[in-house]
Amino acid sequence: MTGVILAPAGVAFFLLRSRTGMTLGFTLGEILTSAAIITVALVGLLGSSTVGLTSVDNARRSSTALFLANRRIEAIKTFAMSTAGAQGFGNVTSANFPAEGYTTITINGTSYANYRTTTAITDNPGGLANTKLVQVSAFYLDSAGGTERSVQMSTFLAER
Repeated sequence: MTGVILAPAGVAFFLLRSRTGMTLGFTLGEILTSAAIITVALVGLLGSSTVGLTSVDNARRSSTALFLANRRIEAIKTFAMSTAGAQGFGNVTSANFPAEGYTTITINGTSYANYRTTTAITDNPGGLANTKLVQVSAFYLDSAGGTERSVQMSTFLAER
C-alpha cells in the first residue's frame, strides 16, 4: 500500500507500507542531504563544462591561426613562381610580405580582427645555395583574457 502525506510546509513524502505494517519512506533530513550532494555534483559539472568550452574555443582560434599562416605561405609560394614584374624567386623578401596587424586581415569579406601575422625570410639558410627559408608566425588573442598566443609554420623554397 502506498500513500502521500503532506508535511507542515507542504512537502510531500512518499511512503510505502510493508507487509509487516511498518511505514517505509525518506525523512526530511535524508532528502535535504541527497539534494545537497546532487547540487555539489551539478556545480562541479558546470565548472568543468566552462573549462571545456574555453578549451574548444582556444582550439578553434589556434586552428584559424594555422589557416592564416598557411594562407600566407601559399601566397609566398605563388609569388615565388610568378613571372610577373617585381615578382619571382629573387624578390621573395620580408619587405614584400610585411606584418599584418590586428584588425587588418580580411579574406572574402570575413574579418580576422583577433589575429596578426609576421613573416621572416632567410636567404640560403645553412649555406644551401638558391634556397629560402620562409617562417610565418600567426598570433591570436585567446578567449580567456586576451593573452596573445602564436603558431608557427615554415617551408623551404628552392629556385628552379
